[in-house]
Amino acid sequence: MLSIRYNALKKTPVKITNISDNFTVNFLKNLKDLLMFGFFKAKLIVFVSPDGGGKTTAISELRKLVMYNCKINERHIRFNNIPRIGQLLYRLKHPFDRKVVFVSSRSDINTIVHKHVYDKDVPLWKILIVLCYDVFDYLFGHLSLFSRSKNTIYIFDRYIYDYFTEKNWSNTPRWLIKTIMRLIPVPALIVVLQNDPEVIHKRKAELSVADIRYTQERIEALLSGSQNLMRISTLNSPEEIAKAVAYRAGLL
Repeated sequence: MLSIRYNALKKTPVKITNISDNFTVNFLKNLKDLLMFGFFKAKLIVFVSPDGGGKTTAISELRKLVMYNCKINERHIRFNNIPRIGQLLYRLKHPFDRKVVFVSSRSDINTIVHKHVYDKDVPLWKILIVLCYDVFDYLFGHLSLFSRSKNTIYIFDRYIYDYFTEKNWSNTPRWLIKTIMRLIPVPALIVVLQNDPEVIHKRKAELSVADIRYTQERIEALLSGSQNLMRISTLNSPEEIAKAVAYRAGLL
C-alpha cells in the first residue's frame, strides 16, 4: 500500500514508503487468533445406516486407524451437552433421587443383538416439543467443536437425521429437519453405509427387511444432495471403509 501526503509549505507530494502492504491483513489475522485463543475447530464425521448396517464396526476400525494421530470424541445421535428431555423431566419429578439418569449413550461392537420392534408413530405435537428442546443440544455443539488440539475429531453414530429416518418418526416434516440441519453443525463428512436390505438383515437381524428398506429410503430422501456426502458399500471390508473415510476426511 502506498500512502501519499502533502507538504504544507511546498505543496509537493511526499512519499511514505515504509508501510507494509499486508498491514491490514496481518492485523485482522492477529486479531482473529487473539479472539480464538488458539482454538481449532474439530472435524465432525457422521455415520448413517439402518440398524445393523455396519456403523459400529466401521467406527471401531476408523478409531483404531487414526487413534495415534487424532483426539477422538465419539457420540451417539446427540452431543449430550444437555440431558434428554425424558431425563430432565425425571430429574424435575424426583429431585432427591440419586439415580443417575444423564448417561451419554455410545454404541458398542459387543452389544447383544435384539430384534427391534418400533413403538407407535410419534405424534406431531410430541415431535415439535422434542425437537424444540433437542435443537439446543446441537446448537451448543458449535462450541463443543472448538478444541485446543488441532487434530480433534467427533465421530457420530447417527445424528439429527434419526428424527426423520426412523420409522416411528415418520410424522416429522422434512422441511423442519432440513431447517434444523442449516442451524446446527454441518458434518465435514456424512458417511452413508449401503447394502441390500436382505444382506443387512442376514448379517444382523435387528430390523425386518421391510424396515431396513424403509429407513434406507428415508435416508436417501433426506440426505440426497447434501454437501460432503460419501456413499460406500459394506461389501467392502471394515478396514477398507475406515481407510476410505480417513483419506476422504483428510485424517491420513
